[in-house]
Amino acid sequence: MARLISLFVMGLLLVAAGCDGQPKKKRPRTVPQQCPPGQPCPYQTVRLDEIPIVNPPPNSRFKNYAGGSCYHASIQQVMVMQGFGDEALEYRAKYAHAASTNTIADNLDREGFRFAYTDRGDVGFLEWCMRTRRAAAITYFPRHAVTLVHLDQQNAMLLDNNRVAQYITIPRDEFLHRWRHEFGGGAITVVYHPVPPLPL
Repeated sequence: MARLISLFVMGLLLVAAGCDGQPKKKRPRTVPQQCPPGQPCPYQTVRLDEIPIVNPPPNSRFKNYAGGSCYHASIQQVMVMQGFGDEALEYRAKYAHAASTNTIADNLDREGFRFAYTDRGDVGFLEWCMRTRRAAAITYFPRHAVTLVHLDQQNAMLLDNNRVAQYITIPRDEFLHRWRHEFGGGAITVVYHPVPPLPL
């Protein structure tokens, strides 16, 4: 009898938690705002459908520099979006010119950053970067690198450091095919705090 009651109670808890197998309508989730130390932190309602997933403000977008430092500029974009603005500027002062994914990894290692990367076209890595709202510096276009700021089942969105005023939208299948087979399949991110979503 006690076991039967336990199963009944467990079933009630699962239904209450939305685990009864029926699709549930998404509710806006909440995230804490940045609050002064020692003060209560209110919550705000945020968007679940933000496009692009990582949306750097126009005044924080890193442009290419020094005659061809696109991969460096792309990883600086990723760094600043994870809270490392000063460090991104220090990196910019130290590193420039053509680079590969391994070059960027070596630089980040030298500077003491935690990072993750692929140089084999791992789509799961890109999806992880988007799912965790971290963005990724990627190889794309001939002899070029950009920042991936969005990837869903329909499209990819890129922030090109040569034209930072607007995003480039590419159908997902075309993007993935070209990234993997034409442009080397390289991607790298630093692994710290994800970008907070925009308020509703």
